[in-house]
Amino acid sequence: MDPTCPPPLEKMVCDGQAACVPVMGLGCTPLPWKPCEQVPCGEPCQICPPGDPNCAEPPGPKSCDDVGACVPGMFACGAPDAGSGEGGMGGP
Repeated sequence: MDPTCPPPLEKMVCDGQAACVPVMGLGCTPLPWKPCEQVPCGEPCQICPPGDPNCAEPPGPKSCDDVGACVPGMFACGAPDAGSGEGGMGGP
């Protein structure tokens, strides 16, 4: 909050001792990929995290379902039968 302090040149995080340290070099495990976090139901999504060379994206369209999961197909959000397997795209 000090206006005389220049912004960091790289992203910073708090370490286990509550010190502000650069993200790079921490050896931190990345947060789990949540493709439908803050994405409306029915919007397109991708199962693989961006830039992950070890993940093979399944073919075909995928969309966010009503519980926040990225599922194959186009989920019918708000439909009376959504998720039931009878007309609406079911969840995972």
